[in-house]
Amino acid sequence: MAAPHPQRELDRLDKQLASKDPGQLFAIQGPCRWFRDQALDKLRNRFAKQGQIIDFDGKESGASQSDVGGFLMDLRTPDLFGASKMLLLRQGERVLKTHGKLFVELLDHIVPGNQLVLDVNKLDGRTAFGKSVKKAGGSFEFRNLYDKPFRDHEPASSAEIVRWLADRARTMGLTLTAEAALFVVQVVGSEPALLVGELERLAPLFEGKKIGPGELRSQLTTSFGSTQFELVEALLDGDLKAALRSLNALEREGLRDKEGKRLESGAVFPMVASWLSTCLGNLTQARAEVDGGDSPGAAASRHGGFFRERFERQLRRHDRSSLALLHEALIRGERRLRTTGEDPILLLERLILEALARRGRTSLMGQGELRAW
Repeated sequence: MAAPHPQRELDRLDKQLASKDPGQLFAIQGPCRWFRDQALDKLRNRFAKQGQIIDFDGKESGASQSDVGGFLMDLRTPDLFGASKMLLLRQGERVLKTHGKLFVELLDHIVPGNQLVLDVNKLDGRTAFGKSVKKAGGSFEFRNLYDKPFRDHEPASSAEIVRWLADRARTMGLTLTAEAALFVVQVVGSEPALLVGELERLAPLFEGKKIGPGELRSQLTTSFGSTQFELVEALLDGDLKAALRSLNALEREGLRDKEGKRLESGAVFPMVASWLSTCLGNLTQARAEVDGGDSPGAAASRHGGFFRERFERQLRRHDRSSLALLHEALIRGERRLRTTGEDPILLLERLILEALARRGRTSLMGQGELRAW
């Protein structure tokens, strides 16, 4: 089951913290770092007045992992002066792996008033600790906001990130039209931290006014990024300009890991290639079923995942021959990466041109001179 809307999870945490019994166990998880940080701030603010907060970063090289064991054991003992203790373990994957058994043993022995907060990318709900946290109502998962509409026929302004931005703007005294909110996302990007920062900058300029795209054109900070998913989608849609624009953004901004840290430039080609290979495999299998008499809609429902309509659109666009051409371009690109030592970004540009342009050296308005050919 998909995780709920991250804002709803944050609201659920607010409600729980406002109750008389907020709980003792909290697991803050999910790929969206900004929402996780918001949740951690709420926990700090709720319990800071009651006693001591021990804030431990599990990835800090100078932090001794043995210290964590002592901190965990300390939650089993009351404070001499009656204050509470909260242990907050940020980026706690390594800590959980090292002290997993101690976490389980601790569950039934935390002194009333003390709290344990674990911040991880993903907590395994099959483990004894994961099950206990979920049973206690302390598991909060913050996924990324979707930056595209759920269905192809819906307007771009209906995307989850756009609607969330408009709601967030209202809490800051700004009234964005749906078109203005979409314009902000298109220019600034879909990272909540960047979007909120832009709203904070715009608030004193437009407070109390209804804002459309026209008023924002000279005010926004441009920060266009992209992902391997957007590049592959453009490839499968046959959109050469979108594919090259995405590649340019990947070259400039790079890819980021689940914690929001920028990956090395060498990771771009393998991640794009891996996702393209997965998509081509699913489309090829679905195309074989359609050619065998199945309907595109039925095949898409089995292989398209959450974005079934988008998958069906791509399935209808491609026959076996066009999918084979894309696959051959991918194989050539991977072979060149292993044997030539060329810049991976240039290899991706060449892959795009071979898959979509099917012509010699090309120049597109707004993209500059292409370097691969």
